[in-house]
Amino acid sequence: MSSAFRFSGTSYEVSESSHLRFFYTYIQKLDARMKFLIAFLALTSLCHADVSHILQAQGAVDYQEPTTTTQGPPNPYSFKYSAGRYPGHIDRVQSESGDGFGHVRGSYSFIDPKFKVRTVQYTVDENGFHPTLNNYDDILRQPTDSEAVKQGRERHRILYENIAARNSQGAQHFIPQ
Repeated sequence: MSSAFRFSGTSYEVSESSHLRFFYTYIQKLDARMKFLIAFLALTSLCHADVSHILQAQGAVDYQEPTTTTQGPPNPYSFKYSAGRYPGHIDRVQSESGDGFGHVRGSYSFIDPKFKVRTVQYTVDENGFHPTLNNYDDILRQPTDSEAVKQGRERHRILYENIAARNSQGAQHFIPQ
């Protein structure tokens, strides 16, 4: 048994088994329309929720706190701190002092990945930042090869010489028959 009807200008022919399918499709369409309507109403209400025009009319927003800028004498400063990544463990220290006229002296120390303490002393003046690195002698020293690296280099040298000797005799030409 089937029945035909008209809804919103559209004709539908629905059989007994497709009644649920029709309502499911209609609800999906209605759901999309309803979602749009809810979103539209939410945005409209947000636009009308601005109350700043009411506060300005009552004079509540016109107050601005007066600010003054004074140039007082320069303020010298000094600070020092130490910090660590773990409780009770200090791995960096900094201290600095300035005279208030842009001249600064300071230093900072840290533990590098080789567990060596590195210290940088610096000064700042009208000519810029001037760092001095202390205890850096081991940075300039080239690392020495281990026994395994020496053997690997020797094997590589021998292979290289064999390949160079083989290629210096000229390439053989193979022409397919």
